[in-house]
Amino acid sequence: MQDATIACAYAQLAATALGLATTWLGATIDPEATRNALGLTEDFRPLVIMPLGYPDENPRFKRLRSLQNPVRETEELREVKTGVGDPEVIRGQ
Repeated sequence: MQDATIACAYAQLAATALGLATTWLGATIDPEATRNALGLTEDFRPLVIMPLGYPDENPRFKRLRSLQNPVRETEELREVKTGVGDPEVIRGQ
């Protein structure tokens, strides 16, 4: 699995160098469904899917959060911290 990961990382770098865009779809794939869709036999174990194409746009870099405040505080969390909100809402219960 490590070799496949390294190969995919280098493929992504090469794609970017050629002006292409790609993304890593690994944890979300269903190996059996992927084998069926691609007509692969059971001895293949799909680990990742990497869609490849030309980017529609060049996105701007997002401004990163500061290390002093890396978590975004939601209105619900603020209400619980101040004693106004219901803690069960935050826990999803």
